[in-house]
Amino acid sequence: MASKVSWPTGPGVLLDTIRSGGSWTRGQLLDELGWSRSTLGKRLEDLTATGLICRVGQQDSTGGRPADAIALDRSAGVVLGIDIGVSHSRLAIADLGGEILAEDEADVLVGAGPDEVFDWAIQCFDFMLDQLGRTRADVLAIGIGVPDSADPDTGTVVNPVMMPNWEGTVVSDMVRPAYPEAVVAVERDVSIMAMAEQRASWPTASNLMLAKITSNLGCGFIIGGQIYSGMHGGAGQLGQLRLGGRADAPRLGDVAAGWPIQRDLVLRGERVRTTADIVALARRGDEMTIARLREAALAVAPSLIDAAILFGPSVLVLAGTLVEAEAEVVEPIVELFREREADFVGGLPTLAVTTLGRRAGVVGAVVVGLNAMFEPDRADRLVARRLKVATMREEIADPTLA
Repeated sequence: MASKVSWPTGPGVLLDTIRSGGSWTRGQLLDELGWSRSTLGKRLEDLTATGLICRVGQQDSTGGRPADAIALDRSAGVVLGIDIGVSHSRLAIADLGGEILAEDEADVLVGAGPDEVFDWAIQCFDFMLDQLGRTRADVLAIGIGVPDSADPDTGTVVNPVMMPNWEGTVVSDMVRPAYPEAVVAVERDVSIMAMAEQRASWPTASNLMLAKITSNLGCGFIIGGQIYSGMHGGAGQLGQLRLGGRADAPRLGDVAAGWPIQRDLVLRGERVRTTADIVALARRGDEMTIARLREAALAVAPSLIDAAILFGPSVLVLAGTLVEAEAEVVEPIVELFREREADFVGGLPTLAVTTLGRRAGVVGAVVVGLNAMFEPDRADRLVARRLKVATMREEIADPTLA
């Protein structure tokens, strides 16, 4: 005897559905979810009581009275995005629809350690929240990107290369004291960048690959519209590949990432603190910098080609500060891809440069924070907490209800 399929009917499923489609009528929601009218009515009542949804007017009807339209109340809370880089970090606050409301950034060295980085971040967020007329209590979700492997299930930094003094740090725990009720999502920075680019510029590309070329090297993968993180968040360690695949060869990151270029320029006497400084030197026509960038691009390209052949993305996005030196970095990579076109089944992927630029990481952090918050099980718990608060407020206002 075939078992019956059980469909989830919690408020989290309804909230995620409403969030995904703009505005809805009751009839549209019934058709989409297949629920009974009584179940839908109860869930809508709960979500309205929590302030998470609202009426947004009426939709035209084919006959009779226009139907009320229902949508997510984007102002019901905020989400924080944190993009931690090797030498530079960015912060953003967004509404529940993902619209960025405030941003900040600073040259904060990841080598300073997690305490210093997050002390800075929380202080900045307090200031930005105050400027927006918000408080820590309004923070419902936090997305965090780090420049090394981070297990998305536990929020723990695992076997770091670029941030060795973060080994074993539970990144999510660094923000919980300030925002105890917020959902926290932690991913590798290149993964959240890939998600941001896919949402912003390639929404129909269900399989996308992003290569980050900056202080470190990495690849982010979107498969079926979702981030592929790999075991313990270790997917996409481009910089760890050995040149030519030989065990005795140097790692790609040791010759082609931004930090060895920076090291060589500093030894020459240049004042170079960040990868942006490297790009600035190239734009001024510095021959050594131009040559090193081209060498790096030609070293990276074969590994990117192999990864793209194996993965088969429809789009490959080049991102990271060093791609701003387009003639020295992007053009050699594209040229080598074209030379290898016959190796790709169905032809080359679309080759593109980031549209979000240096903001890709923080935009992606907001996206993964929101995605975590709207997961049905987590959203169920959020609704239950807010219903409890709403009930307590009613009882305080009218003691006869207690």
